[in-house]
Amino acid sequence: MEIVLYDHVKGLFHVKSKSGRTHRLNLHEKICTCGKTLTYGFPCSHIIAACQHRYVHFRLFVEGYYTTKSYYDTWETLFHPIFNEDEWPLYDGTVIVPPESMQRFGSGRPKSTRLHNEMDDTEGKTLITCGLSKQLGHNWRSFGPIIYDLVLLAAFTTRMQLKAKGEGKFHSFHLVATIVSYLTKAPTGPH
Repeated sequence: MEIVLYDHVKGLFHVKSKSGRTHRLNLHEKICTCGKTLTYGFPCSHIIAACQHRYVHFRLFVEGYYTTKSYYDTWETLFHPIFNEDEWPLYDGTVIVPPESMQRFGSGRPKSTRLHNEMDDTEGKTLITCGLSKQLGHNWRSFGPIIYDLVLLAAFTTRMQLKAKGEGKFHSFHLVATIVSYLTKAPTGPH
């Protein structure tokens, strides 16, 4: 970040970020034009850069509710334990019952009551692509189990090669022989 000091007495700076935006900040009033310091109560990157430029510790710009003392003060009061439900005193007040429209009957996900509009409509039907045949309009589940096995076996045998002991060269499976031997449960070898 590029930091330009405008007024040392008033603590005015211009900080130019890497994105090219320039932010004005006032170190004395703990204000930056990005608004993050005011929103979160913690110094933004622009104020931290200006603090480093002026050798000022950034913890001076952190709001008091982020301090350890504030944390301890929050939990300082004594908490009484909640006893077992059997030891609770009897309740003699009004019993609040949810309306029947809010009660869920049955299991599963409740039906959506959201009203759909034109933003929910898709512009065009998305075509699916099959992972096996790489064609549009269907998926691999639309193949029957045997067809799926055959396509998977064909893809597997075209990619796999083997060699016998003593041979120096790898051989592919014979596609038709492998599929026929698979269907007849007969062993096959390379050709």
